[in-house]
Amino acid sequence: MKAIVCRSFGGPEALTLSDHPMPVIKANEVLVRVRAAGVNFADLVMIAGNYQTKIEPPFVPGMEIAGEIAEVGSDVAGWQVGDRVVSLTEGGGYAEYVALRASHIFRLRPAISFEDAAGIFINYVTSYGALHWRAGLYRGETCLVLGGAGGVGLAAIVLAARAGARVIGAASSAERCELMSRYGAAETIDYAASSLRDRVAELTGKRGVDVIIDPVGGEQGGLSLRCVAWSGRIVTLGFPAGGVPSYPANILLVKNASALGMFFGSYLDHSPENVRSAIAEIQDGLAGGVLAKYRIEPYRLDQLPTLLERIRGRQFIGKAIVTI
Repeated sequence: MKAIVCRSFGGPEALTLSDHPMPVIKANEVLVRVRAAGVNFADLVMIAGNYQTKIEPPFVPGMEIAGEIAEVGSDVAGWQVGDRVVSLTEGGGYAEYVALRASHIFRLRPAISFEDAAGIFINYVTSYGALHWRAGLYRGETCLVLGGAGGVGLAAIVLAARAGARVIGAASSAERCELMSRYGAAETIDYAASSLRDRVAELTGKRGVDVIIDPVGGEQGGLSLRCVAWSGRIVTLGFPAGGVPSYPANILLVKNASALGMFFGSYLDHSPENVRSAIAEIQDGLAGGVLAKYRIEPYRLDQLPTLLERIRGRQFIGKAIVTI
């Protein structure tokens, strides 16, 4: 089969499209014919050898797929060949076929295309978990979304607005601010042109925001804690901006605030029922037009290294996928 292979830790230049052995499934697994795969900043972390779960080269990266079952393991019940599925994988997604634990696959609604499905799993379910499982967002609260024009950011804006929050989206250009407004942000902040802290104070009457969703890290992530209101919550999701933010404990103490982490992948093992429920709700919302589909840009599998370079350079808006 054709696959993208990482033969040594490094950047996108370490990836090659080549022939690779077909996966052999275990009794509790299914073989999935991959039709589309989501592209994420976490792929860059994985091929650099710095991801939470480290896979030694050579390996096939890719952690978000949509496709159909091609083979079912002997111990698997409730699934059959041809079933449409989405899944978060532990690598292996950038290939024609991938072997997955049956407990890690989720049924894909007929109304949702493989391309759209490959773009919703990580972004929408991660944002859903950050807002509801971790931050406990209430209707009427104010929610600040950093990196709001990226895949996770746009999903967080859509879901927070749908939950009845007043959403402030923050990004690094006027173009990104216009996009966030279209997806439900009541106000936007271009933090390349103004101070994040000053604009939040202006927009909230110096009260601050109740919830901050931070999928970017770096300098803005660290500064954002000073925007939080009394009893506010900040949820950190990753660090594509480079640095890992530090949250001074004295600010948390004085404001009775909480700094929370959200690693979505661990929920598959620790709380799969939450994941299953969230995926069903999100698919219903997308299929029924209640939730917005963000802009999907499909690429060929051989274009993946170039695409990851764009993501590394923060030159991408929306969500990228590769079709296989």
